[in-house]
Amino acid sequence: SFNWDFEDLGLQKVMDDILPNITNPATRDKFLLQMQKVNAMSESHTFSDLIELRQMTNDFLYNKKVANVDSANALRGVIETIDDAIVTGAGEVMERPQEWLDNWATARSDYSKMKQVEKTAMYRTLFDNKGKMRAVQPETVVKALGKHITSIDGSFT
Repeated sequence: SFNWDFEDLGLQKVMDDILPNITNPATRDKFLLQMQKVNAMSESHTFSDLIELRQMTNDFLYNKKVANVDSANALRGVIETIDDAIVTGAGEVMERPQEWLDNWATARSDYSKMKQVEKTAMYRTLFDNKGKMRAVQPETVVKALGKHITSIDGSFT
């Protein structure tokens, strides 16, 4: 059965370095709750825990309230280490590991594209910050199309 070592991933040190730099109390509390979840995973060491840990680490990386340039680089290094462990783990727990890894890579790529779309001005016009469609009239959509057609944020690429 596959097992991974939490210490080898290097996440705890990065999280300990990030924590003192979070000044917003609400963000700090949310970060501490996430840290508790991460620490709980460090005891069970399952393959699915490793996948979830990667997602949480990725969330830390792209949370501008949490990560600065230095911690972002450190988190990228941790994600690379987690990815290596996932490749090893897939070889041990999956029936067709290469097929699974290919599908996993596609899912991560598609997720990244989705997150990029969510950042566009057009998306933000149509959806609220929770991803729920706003109650917009067709005229509002047409105006938004006209307003954002020249946007350089990828709304129309």
